[in-house]
Amino acid sequence: MSGKRGFALVDDVEAPAQAQAAPAMTAEQVYQVQQEAAQARAMLMLALKTFGQRFVIALSNLFSLLTVLSVWWLWMSVPHPGTNDLVGMGMYAVFILVVNYLVKRA
Repeated sequence: MSGKRGFALVDDVEAPAQAQAAPAMTAEQVYQVQQEAAQARAMLMLALKTFGQRFVIALSNLFSLLTVLSVWWLWMSVPHPGTNDLVGMGMYAVFILVVNYLVKRA
C-alpha cells in the first residue's frame, strides 16, 4: 500500500451491457416460485408472532423495572431525609411492591 491516503481518481467508463435476456419461466416454475414465496411468508408471520409475544413479556418486565427505578429515584432525590421523608418513601416502596405483586399475579 502506498503512503498516500485519501481520494483517488477513477475512470468514468460504463461497463458494457449484456445483450442476453433471461429465458422465460414455464408455468411449473412460476407455480414453484409462488409456493416458495407462500412458505417464506408463513415463516415470516410465525417469526413476527413469536417476536410480538416476546415483546409483550418484555413490556411486563419493563413495568416492574420502571416502578422499582421510580423508588430508587425518589430515594436519591431527597438530599437529607428526615423521619417523615423516610416513612413516606417506605410507604411508597411498599405500595410499589404490592402493585408489582398484583401485576405479576394477574
